[in-house]
Amino acid sequence: MAVPERLKGIAPLQGELVTLPSVQELRPVNSFEEAYVAEIDIKLSNVVVKLLETNYPRNPELSLSHLRRLLRPEHLPEPLKRELEESQQRQGSPSKPAASIHVLIPPPLPEISEIQTLLAPYAPKTPIEADTTNPPPEPLQPIIRIQKTVISTKPPTTIAEAQEWSRTKWSTVYNPAARSAIHAPPQVQLIRAKASISPRAGYFLALAREVAGETLRSGRGRGVGAVIVDPELLTGKSDDTDELLNSVVAVAGDTRWWKASLEKHAEGATQEKKEPDADDEGGPESHAVMRGISMVSRKRIALNNPVTSEPESSTPSEVESAPLSPTSLESHFFQLPNLLKSSKGGYLCTALDLYVTHEPCICCSMGMLLSRFRSVTVLQSGMRRSGEGNSLDAVHGYGLHWREELNWRAIGFEFTESEVGGDKAGEEFNA
Repeated sequence: MAVPERLKGIAPLQGELVTLPSVQELRPVNSFEEAYVAEIDIKLSNVVVKLLETNYPRNPELSLSHLRRLLRPEHLPEPLKRELEESQQRQGSPSKPAASIHVLIPPPLPEISEIQTLLAPYAPKTPIEADTTNPPPEPLQPIIRIQKTVISTKPPTTIAEAQEWSRTKWSTVYNPAARSAIHAPPQVQLIRAKASISPRAGYFLALAREVAGETLRSGRGRGVGAVIVDPELLTGKSDDTDELLNSVVAVAGDTRWWKASLEKHAEGATQEKKEPDADDEGGPESHAVMRGISMVSRKRIALNNPVTSEPESSTPSEVESAPLSPTSLESHFFQLPNLLKSSKGGYLCTALDLYVTHEPCICCSMGMLLSRFRSVTVLQSGMRRSGEGNSLDAVHGYGLHWREELNWRAIGFEFTESEVGGDKAGEEFNA
């Protein structure tokens, strides 16, 4: 059957698109460090803050914008307020309260004696009642009162968490906008991506399953298929089959058994289904996702050098011998002149969407992030549910699609079929 006819017969999968949670959402890690609190003259607070920033620069890796720098005595957290009152009772209260304010000194921390020496000229002035009979003695060098507390080096994830930290540790501000970019996709970005992907995910995943089936039947690799789509080509377009197919930049299947299939073909073996040993498998460069990225790369070369780098037309022998040689479906989409010049950065797959039948391996997931995909959508039947090596599963694995440690993040989705057919994949392997 000709490729266009096969594509016309693909029926979209029916199901629901669910957002993959991030590691930060499921396993929030709070980082607390010790800090100092110094009592100073309220009139000199601005001078003291500048002095501290000059002598003790903050760690540039820590963003402490969620912490207040200055607090009046009445706004101190309960433990610090109680400690301050007990200290004043032991020393005897002055006739009038000192006009003081408390400044936070975050890590890295110097010696307490060093801070007391530096801030001594800025100690709060304690009023002394006039006594004409006994003139006051020479004033002693004031001592800066230093207290210890604990601060969070990461912003709070909820209002309740900010309130609890303010009550027990130090005054903390909750900023929803600051949280979203670190812990999970910003709501605006997530809503737009989901609205764009949800109506079409069933069709593109059905196409990925068709690519996987072609790969499996050829004996070149496992039944894994990947489809790469440019959502910009669908902007303002209808969701009929022709428009959906025209937005597909590349498709790729798995070829990890291509060497074994060559040997089998050379020996004139029958087409009996027999899975090669693990030692026969190729590396991640033979996986569907990495092959799809390579095809986008080759199309970009052809786009930038149309005269010298036109898509190659391989002979049958070359198709059988090269790891990146296309199948009929791969060749069809590779030859479509639908790859737009990148206007959003110089990376291979900036703003493109990836649909894959199985959860990619760790190497492929990192390749996906380095290529700057906008999103990745995986069939639920292809998500691994055990093992710590899961790449996208944030429950048991790494949740690489959205981790604050990485310099790029892709929105992750899982497509749950409402009625799973008989070809549901239950294999446990890295795709």
